[in-house]
Amino acid sequence: FSGQLNAADVKEAARMGVKAIVCARPDDEDPRDMSFAQVKDLFVKEGGKAAAHIPVSMPGLDAAAAAKLGDFLAQTP
Repeated sequence: FSGQLNAADVKEAARMGVKAIVCARPDDEDPRDMSFAQVKDLFVKEGGKAAAHIPVSMPGLDAAAAAKLGDFLAQTP
């Protein structure tokens, strides 16, 4: 878990061998942040293997979001 990723964070995660990332923040939550598409594109470009966007906001954390996360984790090495 972390705050919103920036470009340096994404590159460092890929460099460290992180294979997958999950972004739970909705796009445009903060207009200064990268969109999920930008995060995913950069992560894959830098060597990451998988990225999932499962945006939730409180009280939006529900069984459907948990199931999406479980499905992603089950399919990710």
